Amino acid sequence: ARPAPLAGRGPAEEKRVSLDFDRTRTRDALAELAKAAGWSIAFEERPHGKVDIRFTDAPADEALLAILRKHDLVARRSGNVVVVKGAAERAGAVAEDEHDERSDGRVGFGRSIRVEEGETVREAVSFGGDVEVDGTVLEDAVCFGGKLVLGPKAVVHGNVVSFGGGLEIAPGATVRGERVSFGLDLGLGGLNIARNVKKAEPETPWILKKASSLASTLVRHALLFVLGLLLLVFVPGRVRVVSRELQRTPGRCAAVGAVGFIALLPLTILLAVTVVGLVALPFLWLAVPVALLLGFTALALFIGARFPSRNPRRSQVLALALGVAVIFAVDLVPVLSALALFVLGMIVFGAVLRTRFGSGPQNDANFAPSP
Repeated sequence: ARPAPLAGRGPAEEKRVSLDFDRTRTRDALAELAKAAGWSIAFEERPHGKVDIRFTDAPADEALLAILRKHDLVARRSGNVVVVKGAAERAGAVAEDEHDERSDGRVGFGRSIRVEEGETVREAVSFGGDVEVDGTVLEDAVCFGGKLVLGPKAVVHGNVVSFGGGLEIAPGATVRGERVSFGLDLGLGGLNIARNVKKAEPETPWILKKASSLASTLVRHALLFVLGLLLLVFVPGRVRVVSRELQRTPGRCAAVGAVGFIALLPLTILLAVTVVGLVALPFLWLAVPVALLLGFTALALFIGARFPSRNPRRSQVLALALGVAVIFAVDLVPVLSALALFVLGMIVFGAVLRTRFGSGPQNDANFAPSP
């Protein structure tokens, strides 16, 4: 027997809609109808064909029935949730579709994308832009080089992943898979590459924000000192080579660092569109914070050695501590700190690139910046 086009029940009083579809893909037409009616809609399989129909002040359920009958589809409804699938008689008889598999997803190159409330897409991916989700994503939501934001009504059935940006999940959002953010914090040279998820929270009192910010800044710079100390222990020659380059050619280092930062986005996009590149992409974003850690360690060592001292052979540990303290003080300056640390990050990044991660000539291995 032929199944009924629509099973289940909705509210007693249906919302009325006025829509005009002119050779619109069936899936897009159903998604637009769901948005106008205030429904959530999902697809168990991809509907094919196109819709050419106009509704004027029609009950939303009758409009849905008309589209289902026209394209031999069936749907189950529970309140404001509609699940669409192909009718039993046409199972296995998949029609040709002029759009490729990616057309069900939403992919942006160098631009931000948004999934509106009531919309359902297979995947949401942006290279070089933000991703905002207020609707439903059936698979993964991924953002390279931007922020991934889930609204309070967002539903993601797969993973949510952000490379090089933040991940903000509002209360009420649903994520079935993993929540991962590989952040790049240029304020301290990208040292906080980690799995961190920022959730939207109620407004915090000003004094608590300041205290929390100060504590966070202190912890980051303490981490810089500890990791820098490890570099001095295990790769002292590389630290000295980078420090020497900072002293000799700061202008050239800044220029190379600026080009390097600018090249990160197109290089990320280039790697992301190939299978081999996808394997190499995590190593690229791991190399950037490692380079900045090496660069800021060399900078702190150079700054610390500039302080006057009665002992010309000042301990490098003390020099590193003094340099980190100066960088910490710069980070506390309102407004200007972000710009100053970004410029410093650009300079040290360029120094690391120019010396190939400190692997340049080490013929003066006993080099230490002159105080």
